[in-house]
This record gives sequence, C-alpha cells and structure tokens, in this order.
Amino acid sequence: MKPERLSIRSAADVRAQNSIPLASRYTERSTYDLLQASAADHAERPALTFLMRGTLDEEPVVYRYREFFARITQAANAFNRLGLGAHETVAYLLPIIGPALSWPDAVMGISPFWHLGAVPIEAFDLSVAVTLVAIGAVAAAVGTIAFERRDLVGA
Repeated sequence: MKPERLSIRSAADVRAQNSIPLASRYTERSTYDLLQASAADHAERPALTFLMRGTLDEEPVVYRYREFFARITQAANAFNRLGLGAHETVAYLLPIIGPALSWPDAVMGISPFWHLGAVPIEAFDLSVAVTLVAIGAVAAAVGTIAFERRDLVGA
C-alpha cells in the first residue's frame, strides 16, 4: 500500500481522480488485505486508542496494528470454521462479536443496541429508545446541513 499525494483544487481535479480505476491504485484487493498491509507497515503504531472512563489520569487501552490485525484474523478464522467461504459476506454484529473478543465496554458502546435492554429478557426502556432516536435525528440533520454547505461546485 503506497499512499499517493493528491492535488485537488477544483471539480475537474476530482473528476480526473475519479476516472482512475481504484484497482489500479492499490495492490490490495480486500479490506483484509489492506489491514494486513497496514499491520506489516505500521506493526507497533497505535491503530485504536480507547479511554474507558474519559478521565485525565487514566491509562488508555491501545491496540497496535499488529494486535488489531491479529484480532481480525482471529475473527476471520472463527467465521471460516463456521463454514463461511473467502468470498462470502459477514454482517459484523458488534454486540455479539465484541464480547467474544473481549472488547472493552467503550467500544461496545458504539453500537446503539448496547444501550437498549435485551427485550424480552429485560424490560424495554422508552427513555433510552427516545434518546437514541433523538441522537440519530440530530446527527441526520447535522449531516444534511453539512452536505448542503460542502464547498465543491458543479461544472
């Protein structure tokens, strides 16, 4: 994986870059290949850093590229043992896979489902559901406004 410097100053530059097939830019042919190349090139560099409590005095949990790729390979091997082939797609279910790989709660909290009760085993919490819907609505509104204000202009 060799990152290239792009000089994009206009819509014409964007069109010119978009005309180059992605397959000709990279030798990696899958997400797994890309992560493997990143682990080879940056083995000891931090890939993911988590602050579990968000306090100034805590020690962050750091996954280096080598460790991150090892966990991804572990998950890929588990899927393979379950019968999935190399060209089959897996929906990555964070609430199921995360605990199996001992991911910290801070990572698991990325999924909105982590905050909802396990209905019907646990009671449905309407306040949590309404909060998550409100967060989603605000994020969608901010995204729409940001999209409308983007600085690219048509030709």
